[in-house]
Amino acid sequence: MGTNNIIVREYLETLKEDGELDKIFPLLLNLMGFRIIATPKASKGQPQFGKDIIAMGKDIDGVKKRFYFELKGHSDRNICDTVYSKQDGIRDSLLAAKYASFEDSAIPGFNSLPVKIVLVHNGIIKANTRPTFEGFIKQEFPLDGFERWGIDELTDLFSTHLFGEYLLTDETSIKLFKKTLVLLDVTECDLKDFKELIIKLLTNEV
Repeated sequence: MGTNNIIVREYLETLKEDGELDKIFPLLLNLMGFRIIATPKASKGQPQFGKDIIAMGKDIDGVKKRFYFELKGHSDRNICDTVYSKQDGIRDSLLAAKYASFEDSAIPGFNSLPVKIVLVHNGIIKANTRPTFEGFIKQEFPLDGFERWGIDELTDLFSTHLFGEYLLTDETSIKLFKKTLVLLDVTECDLKDFKELIIKLLTNEV
């Protein structure tokens, strides 16, 4: 793993869901070519039914689809038995995403698009929980209507689409990134400069 990927991974692992992961993730989707339909900010205080972010775009098979992204971070970032089975945990959220429909008649053709549900979490799946989780996915999503983007997938996607040339477009950003590289091996490095870089990116959002 390259130095840039290591920094990105360490940063992503620190994010909590509310106000952090759910704020930067739509930027990634935009750069990947998705059209954002709904975000947590737009539906704050309302039930989301396993759909933190709703978007439309082409899947890897080239088919245009509705995407329901369910985000988990902070204490829920690693999928263990507790996070999987607790109230409003992984299982409940994915079932709600599947069975509670979302429609928008203002977007031509949207309601007829096939659906893909994506679980996004900045952690891993624990080995002892994987058999239960995979069995659940196989039963509830048998037709390739589900993906899981854990920390490995997120690191690759953010490094490719967001934390590359797009990030380093001005002198200040380059300086902050270089300071992060210098301090990366320092004991108890808090990634302060990299966090400042992210804030700069977010506040300059277009």
